[in-house]
Amino acid sequence: MKTKGINRKILLPIIIFMAVLSAVALVRTQTTINKASKAYRQTIIGHDRDELKAMLEKSAPTDELAGDQMLHFKAEGYEFLIRRGGAVLARSDNFPERFKVDDGLLMSVLSGGTYYGFMYHDDKRGIDIYLLRNFPELTFMGKELNANMSVFSLSVLLMILVVMIVLRRNLNEPIKNIMSRINRGECAAPTNTRELDDLVEVVNDALATSELKTIQANTLHRIAVSLNEDKTPDEIMDTILEQSRILIDSELSAFVLYDENGMFSKFKVYGVDESEMKSRIKRMPSGEGILKLLKLSKVPVRIKDVMGHHAFTGQLPEGHPEIRNFLGYPIFSREGKALGALYFANKHDGDFTEDDEGVLMAVASDAAVAIQKVQETEELERFKSIIESAFDVIMIMDKEGDIIYVNPAFEKVTGYNYQEVLGGNDNLLKSGMHDDGFYRDMWDVILSGKPWKGEFVNRKKNGELYNTSAIVFPLFSDNGEISNFVSIHR
Repeated sequence: MKTKGINRKILLPIIIFMAVLSAVALVRTQTTINKASKAYRQTIIGHDRDELKAMLEKSAPTDELAGDQMLHFKAEGYEFLIRRGGAVLARSDNFPERFKVDDGLLMSVLSGGTYYGFMYHDDKRGIDIYLLRNFPELTFMGKELNANMSVFSLSVLLMILVVMIVLRRNLNEPIKNIMSRINRGECAAPTNTRELDDLVEVVNDALATSELKTIQANTLHRIAVSLNEDKTPDEIMDTILEQSRILIDSELSAFVLYDENGMFSKFKVYGVDESEMKSRIKRMPSGEGILKLLKLSKVPVRIKDVMGHHAFTGQLPEGHPEIRNFLGYPIFSREGKALGALYFANKHDGDFTEDDEGVLMAVASDAAVAIQKVQETEELERFKSIIESAFDVIMIMDKEGDIIYVNPAFEKVTGYNYQEVLGGNDNLLKSGMHDDGFYRDMWDVILSGKPWKGEFVNRKKNGELYNTSAIVFPLFSDNGEISNFVSIHR
């Protein structure tokens, strides 16, 4: 069926609606006239205030205001009131009982219209003069404008009613049907309006994209939450590969970790049987060709045709699955060192995209944090094991010199256990054989950032003295400030 275009169904009502904007222009005109009227009133009243001030200054302080002087203002259209304290000295017949202040002017509504004026205080006579006047020319103009605005307001309401009816029939109802289907999780149906049908197509595509983005976001969240748990490197690699293959939709995915020399130390692959693949290939990948390009890259490597790429070595290892296209990204530490790489091959539906790159970079970022956390934890455990098995006495202090750690050798040599010295300082080992200058010199050296070496005569918990050779040195935070001190005694 031939559909009608938007020109007849929507554009014409919009043109009608635009005519309504002319009424808005009239409202703007009224605002402008109101501002002009206000300025006019303030100018006239300001002139009369100056005239009253001049008249009062010319007369002697003892003179009372003459009636004919106030009649001058009465002739100008003013109603007046003169008071001294609470007493009324003079008042015109129509001066109102009540008035208010509006933008610095007195205002009151009387039978003849709205009156504006001012109050003037005469210090010489101790009186207050109130003057209010009408502006009939402005009142007439306002009535005429209000009448015109009433006519235009009615026209505006009628036009809006017409527009609402037309839009409801030709636009609102179809859009309502579209939204109803979307809310039910269904694709929008055609409306028989060409431009709306184009919109329906875009909406349906957006729904599909939004659903995909939601799946991606939820999967990335699951990965991040899972990686926050305590996991081994193998468990981290399994989690990443299992979830990311769903996100990027590829046949093959692999995760490799490098050793200190940049060689493959761990390698996991999803999409083929790992044990079968290792038995067929016989060896760990050496990281040549495209994998070497990936190791050296700082950005995602996306290859549409692996076999035709300049970095391809010319052949895959015997037993290796066929590789058509490729997407990979290195995993970097906080210091920018390559910890490993995550890569995918053989996209199920076409080629890898920029969206795939974004997903890969997000996954790689989470993987880097998790891998580095595990490596740092393992390194700390090794360091702790070394310290606790050492024969040397080792103390670690905060920057104030309070003890935060001692190793088992400390307990064995001094007789103090960990709980007794935690939070204290090494004063408990002082034997009295060294003067204050000895310790002051030591602190001057280590506070300057240098190590101190020397001999101590210390006292054990049981009071026994013993000699020890010591080195005390500072530890520094990332910003270069001293964070701790380490003392090693032998």
